[in-house]
Amino acid sequence: MRIGWIRGCEIRLHPMLMALIVLAAWAGQLPLFLVAFGSVLYHELCHVLAAVLCGYSVTRIEVLPFGSVAQIQGLFEERPQSEMLIALAGPAANVLMVMILTTLQHYTGLALPYQEPFVAANLQLAVFNLLPLLPMDGGRILRSALARCISLGKATRLAADLGILGGTALCVAAAAGWLRGSGRAVTILLGLTVLLTALRERRNASWLWLRELTGKKQKLLSEETMAVRQIVARWDMPLGQLAMRFIPHRYHLITVLNEKCDPIATLGENEVMEALMKKGANTRICAIIPGKG
Repeated sequence: MRIGWIRGCEIRLHPMLMALIVLAAWAGQLPLFLVAFGSVLYHELCHVLAAVLCGYSVTRIEVLPFGSVAQIQGLFEERPQSEMLIALAGPAANVLMVMILTTLQHYTGLALPYQEPFVAANLQLAVFNLLPLLPMDGGRILRSALARCISLGKATRLAADLGILGGTALCVAAAAGWLRGSGRAVTILLGLTVLLTALRERRNASWLWLRELTGKKQKLLSEETMAVRQIVARWDMPLGQLAMRFIPHRYHLITVLNEKCDPIATLGENEVMEALMKKGANTRICAIIPGKG
């Protein structure tokens, strides 16, 4: 649900968050929920601040019960590893807030209204978001680390698969709790949110990969230079499998080998991608080598 815009950034609330608000009001826990929600907003604003300080434009934020999903223009096309710094900003800000409040209380004896649940919410938010599951911050950190050695699309699918497993595990744990008479509705809502959002992230993996490759070409045209990564591939390898080995922020040169492992041609990444778009992922490399197709 869209709730407004801030400096060109669309702000949306996830349906599961709305369900939690209704549930908290029904259970008479709305003040405590608002304290927890304030921790989430603080967490997300720190993500946005980190992105802006890194020179990015945030176009949309969807606030989830445990965090948010932000669309940051140019993040993967320009400096894909910046995602790690931006993802760390939220949990780090939660821990910093806890340190400040507890230190002030220790030395001055002063405490804010609802400070104890606010501190607990910040700690829980930091720990939960550092789990290596998309769409949490830990999943984004994991994807950023994986993207150093595998394609962005494959890294996204791996992190999203962990998110799907984590969300499913939360739902199963909540269901088991209900059978024992100790279940909590919040747990199953969190599990469903993680599961559904991870599924969406996985569906978007191919689009994200194509966007990153397109952005890489534009970056090469504008900056004129880019670091090179060499790949050796057999002549009968499908283009789709080859392209999945392309990593962010590197231009790839492919040395093609025949069945005797002798080099027969050298292709550029742009040639592979153009052929992939025109002929399909199952096309063999030999079909795009001049004089060999």
